[in-house]
Amino acid sequence: MAIYTRKSRITNKGDSIGIQFKQSGDYAFNQLGLPEDYEFAKYEDKGLSGYYCDRSDFQRLLWDIEHNKIKAVACYKLDRIGLKTADLMRLLEYLERHNVILLICSNNINTQNNTSKIIIQVLAIIAEFERDILTERIQDNLMELAKDGRWLGGNTPTGFTSKRITTGSEKNKKAVSHLESIESKKRLVQKIYETFRSTVPFRQRRKS
Repeated sequence: MAIYTRKSRITNKGDSIGIQFKQSGDYAFNQLGLPEDYEFAKYEDKGLSGYYCDRSDFQRLLWDIEHNKIKAVACYKLDRIGLKTADLMRLLEYLERHNVILLICSNNINTQNNTSKIIIQVLAIIAEFERDILTERIQDNLMELAKDGRWLGGNTPTGFTSKRITTGSEKNKKAVSHLESIESKKRLVQKIYETFRSTVPFRQRRKS
């Protein structure tokens, strides 16, 4: 019996590794009737996104399943073990092929029950849809801010610096950032563009 935990950012807040392990363990004891002194095999990935499957301990878990070392896996939430619907469906098939039970404590899922497999599919599709919508909204918002001349963070372009301006007062106080050219480097940037325009053919510039 294994417990898999994952946290995208390593912090002591929210759904920490310790909380995930305890609640997954409690759920496994309840669902499988394990003895009180049972010791779980522990797999944990810290600071890694669930969007990709090349997580070291996740791959170690799959390897141990392949070699018949594990017959049940408990996890705190469905998105801890995977984020993409296609990956989760492949994982379900993989576990079923090796007769491994999947327990998801926060969603009350136990794949010993066929209904749980349907629930996993529905939850995975809804979660992925919500992530896609959120991503689109963030991208649209960033585009609108950029149109207003705001600097959205990151490494500044050569010859520019980021300047933060505070407006308003008290509750209406807010700060925005924008780019300002650095006079000492302004000539360097102009020289770069002049060199580019004089050395790169016009047709090639249009293609790039």
